[in-house]
Amino acid sequence: MAPTSNSHSHPAGRAPGAFEAHSPDDIVDTPSGVTDAAHAKANSATIVLVTEGSGFLASHLILQLLAAGYAVRTTLNSLSQEDNVRKSLGIALTAAGADVDGYLARLHFFASNLASDNGWADAVRGCTYIHHTLSGDAPKDGALRVLRAAKETTVRRVILTSSFATIGYGHPQESSHVFTENEWSVDDKNSLPAYHRGLLQAERAAWEYVQGLPAGGERHGNKLQLTVLNPVGTYGPALPGLPPPAPSAIQHLLDGTWSALPDLHLGIVDVRDLADLHVRAMTASEETASGQRFLAAADGRPVSLSSIAMAIRKERPALAKARKVPSISVPNWVARAASMVGGSGGSGGRNVSSHLGPALVTNNEKAKGRLGWRPRPVFETIMDTVDSVVAEESRMVREAGRH
Repeated sequence: MAPTSNSHSHPAGRAPGAFEAHSPDDIVDTPSGVTDAAHAKANSATIVLVTEGSGFLASHLILQLLAAGYAVRTTLNSLSQEDNVRKSLGIALTAAGADVDGYLARLHFFASNLASDNGWADAVRGCTYIHHTLSGDAPKDGALRVLRAAKETTVRRVILTSSFATIGYGHPQESSHVFTENEWSVDDKNSLPAYHRGLLQAERAAWEYVQGLPAGGERHGNKLQLTVLNPVGTYGPALPGLPPPAPSAIQHLLDGTWSALPDLHLGIVDVRDLADLHVRAMTASEETASGQRFLAAADGRPVSLSSIAMAIRKERPALAKARKVPSISVPNWVARAASMVGGSGGSGGRNVSSHLGPALVTNNEKAKGRLGWRPRPVFETIMDTVDSVVAEESRMVREAGRH
């Protein structure tokens, strides 16, 4: 079964600012819906669970929820990771001038693994909202485990991060087509890459599970709500010291993976904007958000790899020269023949070869209209990603030198 769909008007989008690169320390955004201390204090009675808190998106979401005043829980595969996550969050909060001790006092960790039922009952008990990202080798099993844990509890809504991979693949490639939330990827004869197929099966299973739940029971008539976000490739600054996302196309431009530029177009959303969209989807009314999918992408068409390389050469010329950022483009058939494009496309696209050819254009008007979402300019995200990659490499070198 598919989620419900409605058409709404939307306010005018935020005017794109001039191209400007930001410091990687500027990573804590002001959360949506919070304007003063009174609002933040009111939110402190609401418990929100974020699964897999050491993750790229999850760590940013935790920061925004803490900034909004919520009591936050997060799961880790092992509590041995807790100190590192707290340290990373503390560095980011300090850079933002936040009350580090006050924020982190509202954060609690639970040992729960998506491959096991152990620990989930304790993690979700008393929560009002859950944020979960489809991930791992078995995303369907993980999503259903979280939903089953939430079924007979106080959880009002689960906000699930799926992917554009469940929308835009397996269709005839038409450069004029614009994808919306109403579409689903086509997997005729198992034509999709395994990673995309796993996400597609997981999101469909999540919708079927929630839509099959009866109202009533221990929930006193309040049926569990589900909202799904479908981001394109997620980029932006990683928190210091946490595991970075899988190597992205931008990182490949900096590490010598590509000596020339294939005709690759990237759909990009900033991880900070995606975290903001999570908060907006959480706080929106049932009529606005429940049973809905929301595409998450920066404004405009997908960005070509050659445009990204050009921006790096223009804005970071010394870095581009030192890293030998390529400037020569090659046809797709040459890229495929030379195996330039491997199977790991990084955050937002494990199979980069599926992005060769016509750009897959998306429409983000639903998220902007219903939820008031305003993604930042795409080249701001690109340069923040570049700076973050370099900063993390430098940090790792310093850490290695101490040992």
